Order: sequence, then C-alpha cells, then structure tokens
Amino acid sequence: MEDLTQSVGVITDRELAVTKAVGLDEALNEIPGVKAESQAETQEVRISIRGRGLNTSFGIRSIRMLVDGIPESDSTGETSDLTGIDLDSAERLEIVKGPMAAQYGASSSGVVNVITEKGSAVPFIEAKTLFGSYGFWKNQGKLSGNYKRLNYLLNFTRTDKDGYREHENLRAYHLNSRLDLKLGERSGLTFFFRTADTASQLPGNLSAAELRADRRQASFLFKLFDAQSNITREQFGTNFNRQWGDDKSLSAMFYFRHLNFQVPVPFVFLNGQRNSFGGDVRYSFKRAVGKTKNTFTLGAELQHDHEARKDFDNNAGTKGAGVQRDETRRLYNTGLYLLDSMRITEKLDFRIGLNYSRVHVRIDDFLLTDGNDSGERLFDKLSYQFGATYHFKPAFSLYSNVSTGFDPPTITEIGRNP
Repeated sequence: MEDLTQSVGVITDRELAVTKAVGLDEALNEIPGVKAESQAETQEVRISIRGRGLNTSFGIRSIRMLVDGIPESDSTGETSDLTGIDLDSAERLEIVKGPMAAQYGASSSGVVNVITEKGSAVPFIEAKTLFGSYGFWKNQGKLSGNYKRLNYLLNFTRTDKDGYREHENLRAYHLNSRLDLKLGERSGLTFFFRTADTASQLPGNLSAAELRADRRQASFLFKLFDAQSNITREQFGTNFNRQWGDDKSLSAMFYFRHLNFQVPVPFVFLNGQRNSFGGDVRYSFKRAVGKTKNTFTLGAELQHDHEARKDFDNNAGTKGAGVQRDETRRLYNTGLYLLDSMRITEKLDFRIGLNYSRVHVRIDDFLLTDGNDSGERLFDKLSYQFGATYHFKPAFSLYSNVSTGFDPPTITEIGRNP
C-alpha cells in the first residue's frame, strides 16, 4: 500500500474495535473522501469514493469490492450483495481512492479490500454478545490457533435487529473460516470458506410528505407487497504464494461462489441463482535498468458469472402465477496487465501500468410472449497509469498520479435487451 502513487486509507482491527463498527458503512465513513450509507440495516450499503459510485440507485457501482483480494463485484463491476462481508473477522480494511483500472481493470474508480485475520499463534476461543437500540442483538463465536504448519480461524455470528423503521427486521448468519498452510520457507497456501444466510424486510422510500408525517413508517407499497431480501451464499477461495530468493515471486488466486436470492418488491418477486468463478495469476521480478531498481509485475485475470433469473408476480410476498422474466445472464471479464514500480532514490518512486480489459455480456431470453430480448454486448479498453511518490517519512509522502478508468455499463443498466 505504501508504494502506491495514490491516496490510500487503512482501518485496522484496533480501530474497528474502538469505533464498534457493526456495518461496513460505519467503518468506511472514518476515511476522508469516502461516503457510505446503509439503506437497509447492514446488508445494503451505498458507497462512493470521491464522488464515484453516486450514479446508481441499486448496489455499488464503479467501486471494486474485494475480500482478501477476491472480487465481491460481478464481471461488469456491480456489487449487488454485501452479505458475505463480516467485519468481526476482519484484520483491516484497505481503501484506494482514485482510478485503479491499470491494476484492477473494469469499474475500479476506487478499491475497498477487506483483509481477514489469520489464525493466532496462541490458540484461543472467544464468545461475545452485543446489545443495542431498536432490538439489536449480535452473538459471535471465534476459534483461532495453529497446529504445526497450519494456522486456522473460524468465526460465526448471528445478528438480529428490529430496525428504526417499520418493516425493517433483520436476521443474518455468517460463517467465515481461513486456513493458512506453510508449504515451505518461501511458499504458502491459504484457503477461505464463507457462508451467509440473511433475511431482511425492506421499508422502502418515503415521499417528503410521508417523511414529515412519520419518518419511521414504511412505504405503503413495500408493506402491501411484503418487500424483503432473502439471500444465501457459499464461497470457496484459495491463494497460493511462492518466492524465489528476494527478487522473484508468484501468486495465484481462485474462487467459486454460489448465491440464491428471493427479493419480493412491489409488483414483482425477484428470484434466481448465480454461480461465479474466477482467478488471478501474477508474476513479479526485480531487475535493475541502469541505476533504477525496477519491480515488474505481469498478471492475468478472469471472472465469470452465470445467473439464472425467473421473476414472478408478487402475491403479498409470495410467488404469483405470472412469470415476468425468464432468462440467463452470462458475464465475462478478462484482463492482462503490466506494472513497473521504479525506485529512483531511497525516497522517490515512479510507477507505470498498462491494463487491457474486456467485458462481455450475454442475455438469453426464454420468455418470448413479449418478444425476444436476447442479445450481447462487448466492451474493452486499454487503461494506463503514471505516478510518482516522494516519501518524506514512512507515514508521510507526497504523490502525483495520472490514470484512466474503464467504466462499462453494469448488467442492471444494460437491462433486458443488450
């Protein structure tokens, strides 16, 4: 992080404990230039970094959301589900402010990376209960330790909350686990497994008149149709790291995620499932060019999402007989990148980067009574970055940066007919 030629922010586990942040929005608002708001308790958050991400009414846009380097965003850069993020097992949050397309590709006008804690060198078991206003009750259990070459962490939480407004109950279960296996002196393998089951009522938006009359009331339509969000997900990930001497390293990441959702909202019962997988491979090596010490990084990434959607009429919170949508969505994101970090002097660094990203969206429509809305779109771009950093002190530096972004339309913006 200290070598980046951009503004960065870090929130440590100690700071998370001091602020008693329950939701991601409470933690991120501690960073200047970052604005986060919870729309429905802790599960639906809107995030903007220096104004980017404001132009959306659904999910998170233009901000790359990661957990241990694994994307929470889909292939088009939209993050519609944050139920897999649990701050109780977070070691720190890393935030990069500004375009990062040269390293992260599409839809990375800012980056939020949640790093989970490793297993402790001293084994322990921890249990914690939190109570708060509006029916808030959270139970947490944590098991952490090590055995020979293996460090392990297992964290479980259950959260219940009635909510400030009517029709805003929340119930959420999270299970996060991490295993760090030391393969040798210079190599290691990390496994992640996460599962979440969340159910929350949605109070909906209020008009100005309704807000003045009673700001705690729920929207009439959202109560009438029993609007809610029910999401279950399971995710597996692995990360391999290998070093050769002090000048060469290889890292490889792979993940798979399965998600089911049922979200009845006014007039429609959103229903579907999504399978996602992807990976990233990068190779770094150091080489002097003249008197300049260079660290080159070559990398490739792949991300794929396959979503089967079948929406129905909403019959007071249950599936109706009428079908409103029946389609599959296939999203692909591929990228190649090259980075060069140059140490000019002990205090002056330069950084350049190139990234070619390609986003492919395909929709197959099976509900043909209103016409065939199948189609596909392709977006690609070559992004670059030039930056410099002067380190006055380890915790104080001056930077300058010129970079471009790649912000293709999200799957929600593309809609039913690409």
